[in-house]
Amino acid sequence: MFILNDFIDIADKDQVGRALRKLIKEDQILKIGQGIYVKARYSEIFKKIMPIRTLPELAKEAFEKLGIDTAPSSWEQLYRDRKSTQVPTGSVIGVTKRVSRNISYDGWKLSFEHVS
Repeated sequence: MFILNDFIDIADKDQVGRALRKLIKEDQILKIGQGIYVKARYSEIFKKIMPIRTLPELAKEAFEKLGIDTAPSSWEQLYRDRKSTQVPTGSVIGVTKRVSRNISYDGWKLSFEHVS
């Protein structure tokens, strides 16, 4: 997983953007959010290009690089404390700051919940 700012010391944004678009066209990487890119591979099961890791894992790694702390969501806390038997899907990420980014892939969009 990498973000656009990882390449700023190598070249300007336009040049990096062109290189990333070329890699997307060649199915080497996928764009999952504004300035957020991930390695991809072809899935024999689903017959399409997919990220190499799960979307929640990638989102947490992206937030770490962006300086946004993550924490268990309220759903994960309830399950961990055995107050709920509902298994969290991972589609809600607990964050400590306001997040205005969208992170999604193939119609599956993550939601963000402010936690303290």
